[in-house]
Amino acid sequence: MKKVLTLLIILSMMFVVLGCQKDEKNLTLSEYKHGSGWSFQYPASYDQIGDDYVQESSSGKTLQFRMGEGSKEELEAWIDSEILRKLLAEEADNSMVEPVTSKSVDQLTIYRYTLQSKGDGQVHMLKSTMFHDGNKWVELHTAIGPMTEEEYNTIVDSFNF
Repeated sequence: MKKVLTLLIILSMMFVVLGCQKDEKNLTLSEYKHGSGWSFQYPASYDQIGDDYVQESSSGKTLQFRMGEGSKEELEAWIDSEILRKLLAEEADNSMVEPVTSKSVDQLTIYRYTLQSKGDGQVHMLKSTMFHDGNKWVELHTAIGPMTEEEYNTIVDSFNF
């Protein structure tokens, strides 16, 4: 009897896990295309589209973006100043969780970092990813919780310069 019960529990857990994976893979996506040509895909449930954000109004999940121009050195200096600005912010207790990393993919350099932000009784991870083509850059950033890490990675992975 114990073996049957154990088997049922294991099968139930596999069903839940496989069901969750299937839901993530079957996520319906829409495309944001900026006037300068870069684009990314985001969950179709995001119903508010602005000049610098996409948002799911029912949950508050928001992806913000901005772009700029400059050399690698100028972008790296800007990233350092942004991190310092966020770490010194008085409205929340922010700390570095994942330092800046960079990698080259095709013709792009991709920079990433994560801060932890504590404020108003909540803790969020502030994720930032910058794509640099040598002359122009685009930053995508969000707070993990309410947005999930998987949703953010889906968006980042779909980015096209």
